Amino acid sequence: MNALTGYAVGDSGRILATTDGGATWTRQTSGTTNWLNSIHFPLDALTGYTVGRSGTIRKTTDGGANWATQTSGTTNVLTCVQFPVDAQTGYITVSNGTLRKTTDGGANWASLNSGTSNPLTSVYFPVDIQTGWVVGAGGLIRKTTDGGATWTPQVSGTSNILNGVYFPTNAQTGYIAGGSGSGSTILKTTDGGIGVEERPGGEGRSPVAGFKASPNPFCSSARIPGHEAERFALYDVSGRQVGTCQGGRIGADLAPGVYFLESGGQDARPLRIVKIR
Repeated sequence: MNALTGYAVGDSGRILATTDGGATWTRQTSGTTNWLNSIHFPLDALTGYTVGRSGTIRKTTDGGANWATQTSGTTNVLTCVQFPVDAQTGYITVSNGTLRKTTDGGANWASLNSGTSNPLTSVYFPVDIQTGWVVGAGGLIRKTTDGGATWTPQVSGTSNILNGVYFPTNAQTGYIAGGSGSGSTILKTTDGGIGVEERPGGEGRSPVAGFKASPNPFCSSARIPGHEAERFALYDVSGRQVGTCQGGRIGADLAPGVYFLESGGQDARPLRIVKIR
């Protein structure tokens, strides 16, 4: 699609279309009164999909003049839809923590297990149908590299709901937005989610309440000046706790890699540390 043609969805099955860059919007007949949450046209302004409450999926092949019903296989809320490279293989996030996937343009939708029951809010595959991310409630981030067959947790450093994920040009640099009543959350990665950093405009929490590891990256071990006697929880990049360590000697027994430290009782996101050998 070009910058002039666009679509928007909302309550009561509302679909709006513009062909003049948003100067005017025309309502389309979606065939449902269910709230619609997401819309996506993969390649052009003709073939698109929209999803919403009660497992609603609608597909158009004529630019929205007509919308046909598709069977999702669930009555849960469908929150986001994306077709990464064509109009055949697509993914939908669901409010019960699962996903739906089609490889035949929506004629059939299969359930995918994301490994969580947290509500999922957004899905994005940047360059192909294999590598993608989902985000959701409780600061949840998960990544797949096999088309959704398996999903690996990534550390977000926040418990706020994450509402949207987007990788502009490749599978390395991406952004996530979310928030709660305490403020907004904006996250960025430049390494495919191995290390996620909070951007200005986030909820203002600092890594481990402002503690810093020195040196970082390190070879043999690191320490947190002024907090050498304190104990920290230690996590790997999948979010799995791999032990605890003392602030005066961190990482001595670790294999090279990326890890995260968390201080108990602190309202702070984890501190990323890197052991290089």
